[in-house]
Formats: sequence, C-alpha cells, structure tokens
Amino acid sequence: MEELVEHLAKEMTLYRDLISILQRETRALVERDYEGLYEIVTSKEHILMKLASLDGRRSEIIRRIGKSLGFGDREVRLSDIISKAEPPHRERLKEHQTTILAFLNSIKEINDINNFVARGSLENIKKALGFLGNFISSGTYKSTGTVEEMVVKGSRLCEGV
Repeated sequence: MEELVEHLAKEMTLYRDLISILQRETRALVERDYEGLYEIVTSKEHILMKLASLDGRRSEIIRRIGKSLGFGDREVRLSDIISKAEPPHRERLKEHQTTILAFLNSIKEINDINNFVARGSLENIKKALGFLGNFISSGTYKSTGTVEEMVVKGSRLCEGV
C-alpha cells in the first residue's frame, strides 16, 4: 500500500507542474509570446510523457495490490483498493485520489480556456486575412499560363506597336 501512496504522490507532483505550465501557456497565448509557447509545448510534452509512464506503473501496482486483496484477475480501480485498505493507508489514498481528481478538473478548465483563447486568435487572423484579401487584385495569369484580359504592351515592339 505504501508503494501506491508514494506513487500517487509522484503523480500529484507532475500534475501540479502541468497546471503551472498550462497557466504559463495561457499567459503566453494572451501576450502572443510565440517563442515562449514553443518552450512551453516542449515542457508540456515532457511532463505528459512522464505521466503516461507513471500511469502504466500505477496500473501494475493496483493490479498487484488487487490480487493480494482478493479481487482476482478482474479490473481493479483505485476506489476498490481504498475500500479494502486499512485505516492509516485508506485516508492517505482517499486524500491523494481527491487531490488528483481536483488537479484533473483544473487541467480541463485551463485547457478549455487555452482552447478558447487560441480559437479567438485564429478567428482574428482569419478576419485580418479576409480584410487584406479585399485589396489583392485578381491574378494576371490564368492557370493555363495565358495572360488574362490584358493587352501586353511591348510584345510586338519590333512591329512598332
């Protein structure tokens, strides 16, 4: 049980770091700090890879503890283990579970905000490009390579035209 408690504590640290990075991402999006965004994306990917590897390890620990608690080969959840854990570990596991769920909710909220800000920026870019597109004249050449509705002066200079 102690191994699971310590493992969840490691995950909580990474989730806390991820929340911090996502908050930095929000500031960078609002301030249009594109160089900062590249650094943030790299940091975020690094943490997400660590979390993915810890997730696999947590599954192994839960499966092993589940077998020792009599759950057999069926899928065991953290809640199942908490329900069978002895009092000193039960409270710590429940506290870690609650904290991780709160972190996940915070991550979802911050991601939603970042998504909203990014979509708003893209919409502004599309409007600006659409506005600028109104000033662009139609093309001179057709896709066939021929000149479109235009008399090319100087093409017959040798004829004096």
